[in-house]
Amino acid sequence: MKRRFTRILLRLATAAIYFLPLPALPSSTGPKPVLPEPPTLSIATVTGVLSGPVSVDVHAKDILNMGSFQFSIEFDTTLMTFNSVSNWYPGISDVLIGEFTNGRLAFIWAGLYSGVTITDNTFFTLNFTWLGSNSTSPLTWSDNPTQREFGDYDGNIFSPVYTNGSVTGYIPPPFQLDLQNITVGAGQTECYNALKTINVAGKGTFFMISDGGSATLISGKVILFMPGTTVDSGGYMNGHITTTGSYCGAKETAMTGTPLGGFEIITETTLPAASFKTYPNPTNGKFTLELLSGDVYQQAIICVYGPWGKPVITDKISSGSKKALSLEGKPSGLYFISVTQNDQTGTAKILLR
Repeated sequence: MKRRFTRILLRLATAAIYFLPLPALPSSTGPKPVLPEPPTLSIATVTGVLSGPVSVDVHAKDILNMGSFQFSIEFDTTLMTFNSVSNWYPGISDVLIGEFTNGRLAFIWAGLYSGVTITDNTFFTLNFTWLGSNSTSPLTWSDNPTQREFGDYDGNIFSPVYTNGSVTGYIPPPFQLDLQNITVGAGQTECYNALKTINVAGKGTFFMISDGGSATLISGKVILFMPGTTVDSGGYMNGHITTTGSYCGAKETAMTGTPLGGFEIITETTLPAASFKTYPNPTNGKFTLELLSGDVYQQAIICVYGPWGKPVITDKISSGSKKALSLEGKPSGLYFISVTQNDQTGTAKILLR
C-alpha cells in the first residue's frame, strides 16, 4: 500500500512539472538597444572654383579617444597643386605629411599624452591651387602610399566609414560667343554660354544638332539664331536667358523650354531694315514678300526656314516686285525668312498660326 501511494505521488509531481507555466519570452515590440554610430570621415565637395587658391574641409564624426592614424589622399595633379594642410582639430599636432608621389598625400600621427575625441567637427583642411578649368578632380581616400589605419589611445584598431570628395572648377563665360561650323553628334551633350550674346550660325556657316545630340545655350542677354541653325529629328536644343548669373558649370540651373520654338530669338539684318517686308504676319499660310531694295530687276534669293532650322521654301525675287509665298500644310510655329542680295543677307521672322 505504501509503495502504491509513493508511485501516485511521483506521477502527480511529474504531471505538475508539465503544467508549470513557461517563462515569458522577451517582447519583440519593446525598446531596442541603441547601437553607437560608426565613426565617419568625409572629404567635402567644392564646386564653382575659379583659378587660384581653394580650401577643402575634411569632416570627422563620432571619433572616440583617437590615439593614432595613418592614411593617404589622392587628387588630380593636372587640375590642381597641393599647398598645405591647416586647421587641425585641437589636440592633433606634429602630423607627418608628405607628397611622396605626385597626387598622393600621406599622413601619419600618434598622440603622446591623451586621445582625441571628435564628436562632429572639422578634422583638418586641405589647401590647393586650382589651375583653371571646368573639369573635376576627385579627392579620394587611399592606401597608397600609406595604408589606412586608425587606432584609439589604448591601441585598439577601428575602421571609420570613408566618404570621398571632389573639386570642380569654373571658367567665367566670354562676353560674346559665336557658334559656327559646329556639329553636335549623337551621344554628345554640350553646353554653351556667354555673358551677353550667343550668335548661332549665320553668314554662310552652320550649327547642327544630329539625331541623339543635345545642346544647352545660356546667355545673359540674347541668343541670336540665324540661317544655318539645324536640329535633326531626335536631336534636342534648350535655350535659356539667365536672370541669376548661373552659367555652364557654375551651379545647377533649372531650365525649361521647347526645342527652338521656345527660345527668345533675335534676328540679324545686314540689309537695310526697309529692304523687304512680309505681310500678313502672323499668317494662316499664304503671305507676300515685297523686295524694296536694289536696282530694278536685280534678283535676290529667298529662303524660308522651318522651326527646326531646315529650309522649307526657296525662291527668287527681283527688286521692286512682290512674291506670293505659302506655308499651307506646314506645322504652326515660328519661321525664318532669309533674303540675300549683292552678298548681303537680311533675316526676318514670320509666325504661322
